[in-house]
Amino acid sequence: MLELKNKIIKGLNLQKQIECVYPCYLLSKKRYILFYDELITKQNIEELLKNIDENCKSPVFSEWKTIIVVGKTLDVFNKKDLLYFNGINTFVCFYLINDKTGDHYMNDQWIFVLGLNYRKYIRMLKKLLKQ
Repeated sequence: MLELKNKIIKGLNLQKQIECVYPCYLLSKKRYILFYDELITKQNIEELLKNIDENCKSPVFSEWKTIIVVGKTLDVFNKKDLLYFNGINTFVCFYLINDKTGDHYMNDQWIFVLGLNYRKYIRMLKKLLKQ
């Protein structure tokens, strides 16, 4: 995961690290990228979302935000399984990589909430990581 993290940080020229329990960087206004070191499964994704909701709050993070979580998985995910909204002010989108199969799981749809769209960044990650 460290090699992947360093490739993304360098490739996207991420400079502003955010204070959080997880390694997290500012992508642009209201958009963040979070690196999760443990394996992400369908069973632990709800717990991870709860932890993100509890630990990624203001004043370090903007009130309204999109967090892209980059991690590893062995499960197979559908596109719709990779986008969550907490019902208040946070979108969480996952970009998951299965090293064994070489598959990348992501949701690159466009969302209508002003200033929170993540599509451009997911596509940048896809281009960077599939090289």
